Amino acid sequence: MVGDPATSRLHNDYTKGKVTAGMVDLPSEPDARSKQKGFDSLFALVSWQLWKERNARVFRGAESQPAELLRRIQKEGEDWISAGAKHLGCLFTE
Repeated sequence: MVGDPATSRLHNDYTKGKVTAGMVDLPSEPDARSKQKGFDSLFALVSWQLWKERNARVFRGAESQPAELLRRIQKEGEDWISAGAKHLGCLFTE
């Protein structure tokens, strides 16, 4: 029906990337922007861990095995997600 407020609301919400059913929001797939933000966070996380490994090697003479470095990156990623890095979390839920 043209001019029907319910139809207009659904259309407006749909064009904004939000699908609703009555008063309940339906879950939607992460969009490309969320994935990009998640990738940006992942890049920062890996870069930070590599920098810390480099400093440990240069200043303390301590070396980690690649598997240990990967484990630390995964653990730190879990901590970031727990702290609210929702875009990083969407990369790991797929």
